[in-house]
Parts: sequence; C-alpha cells; structure tokens
Amino acid sequence: MRGVLKVFMVLFIVFVEVVTANGQGIPLPQVIPPSPQSAELIRRIEFPAATYTGIPGNEILLFNLESKELKLPISLSYNFSGLRPAEKQGILGLGWSLNAGGRITRNINKYPDEQCYNLLIKDESEIIGSTDYTDSDDDFLYLKNAVEGSNDLAIDNFYYNIVGLSGQFIFKRNTDIEEFIKPVLLPYQGVNIEPHYLSENNGSFDYFEITDCNGTLYRFGKSILTGTIATERYLSMSSPTAPFESGISSWLLTEIISSDRSDTIFFMYSDIETGSSGNTVEVSHRVFSRSYNRLFFDNCSSGSYSHSSNDASISTYGFTQKKLTRIKYRSGRIDFTYSQDDYPDCVLERIDIFNTETTNAIQSFILTHSKYHSYPNRLNWQKLNKIDIRDSQNNTINSYEFNYLTGSFPVINDITTTETYAVDYWGYYNGAT
Repeated sequence: MRGVLKVFMVLFIVFVEVVTANGQGIPLPQVIPPSPQSAELIRRIEFPAATYTGIPGNEILLFNLESKELKLPISLSYNFSGLRPAEKQGILGLGWSLNAGGRITRNINKYPDEQCYNLLIKDESEIIGSTDYTDSDDDFLYLKNAVEGSNDLAIDNFYYNIVGLSGQFIFKRNTDIEEFIKPVLLPYQGVNIEPHYLSENNGSFDYFEITDCNGTLYRFGKSILTGTIATERYLSMSSPTAPFESGISSWLLTEIISSDRSDTIFFMYSDIETGSSGNTVEVSHRVFSRSYNRLFFDNCSSGSYSHSSNDASISTYGFTQKKLTRIKYRSGRIDFTYSQDDYPDCVLERIDIFNTETTNAIQSFILTHSKYHSYPNRLNWQKLNKIDIRDSQNNTINSYEFNYLTGSFPVINDITTTETYAVDYWGYYNGAT
C-alpha cells in the first residue's frame, strides 16, 4: 500500500507541477484516425451487428465471386451505431461500407508503434519513486514526460478484415525488433499475421500477410505480382517538422491466393484526389486544454492553483485515400466506377461484372446518391438512396431503396474548422443548438 501511495504522490506532484508552470495547459492525447473507409471498418469491428450491441444485421449481398479455388462475396453494409458529426463520409455516403476484399488499418496513438517500438511502457510496480522530484529522478522524469505528452505511452490498435474474418491485434513494445513484430490477437483467432518491417526512414510496416486456417494467403499493402503499393497514409500538418510526422495508416488487400497456390484474386486501386491539394485530405479541429496559473508552491510540500482560462489551438492532420477500381479473377473481372475523382464527392456510381467470354457486363449495380439536405451552415453528407440491379440487356430486374430521418442536422459553430459543438462526451450528436 505504501508503494502504491508513493507512486500516486509522484503522479500528483508531476500533474501539479506541469499544469501550474508558466500557465501552460496539458495537451490532450493525440489520436490520428485513418481514412473514412477504414474508420467504418473499425466501427463495424468495435460495434458489430448483434443482439448484445442492439445493432441489427444490415448487409446486402450483391454478388458471389466464384473462382477455381476461391470465393469472394461482394456486399454493402450500413452501420446503425449513431451519428458522430466529426465523421467523414466514405465512397458510399455516410455510414455505408463496401465489403469487397479487406484491409488492415489502425488508430495511431501519438506515434506509429513501429517507429518507437523500443520505448518501453513501465508497469506500475517498476515505478519506485523517491523524494527527489527533479529531472535527475528517472521515475519522476518518466511520469512528467507522460503527463506532458512527450512520450508515446499508448500502443496503436490494429484492425483486420478479410473474407468472413475480422478482429484486432496489437504489438507489444520490446527492445528486440524480432520480438516486437510478433502481433498479439485480441481475441485470439485461427489466423497467422506476418508483418514485413523495414528499418529505413524511422521504421515502417511495408506489407502484411495473413494466412487463415485453410491455408489461404491474403497480401496487404504491396502486390506480390507487380510490387504496386496499396496503402493509405497520414500526415501531421500542425507540426510538419516533428518526428514521425507521417506514415501508413492502412494496408489494402492486393491478392488472395489459394492454399495450393493455383488460384489468385487480384485487387486494383487508384487515388482519391482532393483538387488543387493533390490526394491529401486536410482535417482541422479545435483542441481545448485547461490552463492554470501558479499561485504558491513550496518545496513540493504544499501549494494551490487556480483556473485562469481555456486555451484553444487548431490541430490539423491529413490523410490519403484509395478507391477500389477492379477485381480480377480467373473467369472474369468486376469494375467499380465513381461519380468523380475528387473528395468528398467521389462516390461509387456503379459496379459492373464481366466474364471472359463477353464484352458486355453480365450484371450491373447502379447506385444513386444525394445530399441529406440543402440548409446552409449545417453539416451535410452524401447518402445512398437507391441500388438498381440490371441484367446483361440493361433491364432493371431488382431494386433497393433507402429512406433516412432528415430532421435537425448539426450547426457549424466553428467556421475555420467546420466543426459543431453539439456533441456529447463520446462525440455523438446531441441535438443541442
């Protein structure tokens, strides 16, 4: 109990010292999210359709790709877990996801894990503390850096999605890189995940390979056949000269190879552009941190502090996105066509299925989108309204139509960042005006 109390006192003193010094606020933890398509994947894994989550099953199967030894269902799904105004729409409009292959993605907590793998996170029992609360005390300095945010003490959360399988994994910090690159699955599943680590440029995961219990191989991030890169990146734009300011946030599926290596499905992508700024989407948000003024502090034995103001700064990060353009397999191909190349109006417009024996599509899916509303100064997104299914003669043989609640939408309170303040603690829209 005495040891725990000592650790607590060290933490408390570090906290007081940091928040009172020079009126500076404590920075909030930096979490860099992936692209909107990857964010939808994470949400489906964290909040799956199940009775215990209260989220109904909502998958619409469009087509079952069948090759010599492989099968791949093509479907759309919608997530009913609620509206978070900070979310960005993907290629199907807000809330919708295209299930046509898979990807590995992550939320980056401050820095990419592979770039600081040897920065060990101490257990509570390892922090002894002392009466010397200065930078010469290693434990004091460790806790002080943790409070100030200069150390990365939060591991990244990785998520994977392949045919019929999805889950999470992490990498545990280790001074030995060979031990670090052994992923820990949460929970354990019968798949083998192998990252390929490159030590150049501060270190990075070049690609991943997943082998399922049937021996089927899934390659992510870099094509085995062509070497083409299929990744999405992030960029910290608030401090572009800081270490680890850019890296990979998602690795996209490039090949599925059968266990006997006789059959392969290939996936091809292209960049989603952003007009004049190339292919990087810039996202800004206002960060608030409480600031305190120091009133009295004497030899760490007693002291007081008072709240003086709320500090706000604008944090900006960027991300790149790719769109799936074609799936090739032994007996045909599937083409994906988009309304335009530029984000945020790059939405999936049609899916055409061809076989090797015909020049015309044997089946097509036409997707119709529109904005939720036309009110100025309110957040707005694209929504999927309808899917028409057409045969080889271009006749509509079936349709899906979707209706949405289009009541009050969040008001834009911050013109600079186009943010709303009408959110609760978890970021969900609360209807406030």
